[in-house]
Amino acid sequence: MEYPSTARATGGRKGRVWTETGSIDSKVIPPGVTTPGVTPEELLAGAWAACYGGAYAYEANLAGVPTDPEFHVEVVLSVNDGVYEITKATLTVMATSGDPATLKDVADKAHIRCPVSKVFANGMATVSVGVGSHG
Repeated sequence: MEYPSTARATGGRKGRVWTETGSIDSKVIPPGVTTPGVTPEELLAGAWAACYGGAYAYEANLAGVPTDPEFHVEVVLSVNDGVYEITKATLTVMATSGDPATLKDVADKAHIRCPVSKVFANGMATVSVGVGSHG
């Protein structure tokens, strides 16, 4: 079974991005700009956090550990000699309780299961686990 998702954009980093469903409709802004809007890298970070959260919940349920951590994602855009490149993507699982070794195992399995994690399969993506309060 396939579940296609469609987004459209105009104007590049000074344009607009929206989805066919209407769930996203935002001005696109360049990195470092503080006006309202979203960067493509923020969209990638949000997609990974949400997708990974679903994969984590599945694996956590199988392992019998809490399924409610918070997922922090950082996508780094670097500019070298005028060339833009995503050079790093990091996802951190912030769990409020649990055995760190078990949580790390669940996190690793979720990373394998998550379709967006597979987009970052070239080795630039890392997943870490932190136990403590989130917020």
